[in-house]
Amino acid sequence: MAAGAPEKMHIIGAGLGRTATNSLKLALERLGHKTYHMTEALENRHQMIEWGRMARGEISHDDILDFVAAEGYTAGCDFPISLLYKDVMRRNPDAKVILTLRDPAEKWAAGFVETIGSFAYWATKPPMTLFRPGFGDLKLWLWKQAGMTLDPETLAVPFESAVTGYTKWKEAVIAAVPKEKLLIFEAKDGWQPLCAFLEIEAQMCPSAVGEAYPYAPNDRAFMVNLNNVMYFLSDWFLVIYFLTLVSGPSLLILAVRCCCCRAASVKEKAA
Repeated sequence: MAAGAPEKMHIIGAGLGRTATNSLKLALERLGHKTYHMTEALENRHQMIEWGRMARGEISHDDILDFVAAEGYTAGCDFPISLLYKDVMRRNPDAKVILTLRDPAEKWAAGFVETIGSFAYWATKPPMTLFRPGFGDLKLWLWKQAGMTLDPETLAVPFESAVTGYTKWKEAVIAAVPKEKLLIFEAKDGWQPLCAFLEIEAQMCPSAVGEAYPYAPNDRAFMVNLNNVMYFLSDWFLVIYFLTLVSGPSLLILAVRCCCCRAASVKEKAA
């Protein structure tokens, strides 16, 4: 576990991934909050290992939230921390909850199933399990926690299950969070409702100086391409690994021979 001075979580995003959570992260960071997001877990191997342990039941929800707090985060959104919003509320009674949406559910599901909703297959296989151990376990936990099912062969979330899961999750958050502590938010709403909800004075809100609400780049095409590449690598990993083992020494020997031949040629010319 990480060591450090624990921080309270003041804001927790309870929206599912692919609801402009990266834009919300940028907005919260602009307002001074160190914000936890899936990108942090992916970029830091030690964090993903801890999330994998939590997904396998080796540590509790409180243990992983202690870990996040010790890393200094004061806000969170997106998977995986959004699925622990109730635990965050219990630990931080004054925390405010932001439910990001991308309605209608069918529109959200269409983007979800062709991007992160299809990642579990290769996330549970090498080479991903070697570079980010725990990611596969976390993916399986995420979809179960969000009330979604998986195709037994592809481990992808079917479209119908994504629509149902999104709808039920939205309803559950609205029912669980007191109205005065909940902001239902879409990126198109901009700065003003967010600043008002967080009790930021109007003149201190970025919109007061004409600053546009941040929009993270649309990475849908990138994720689709990533999905295709990782499917290929996971299916053919053993073959690629074997060929690398075989070709590696051969290339080294060839390089040594070339160097020796070049050295001999230079020596002959010198003589």
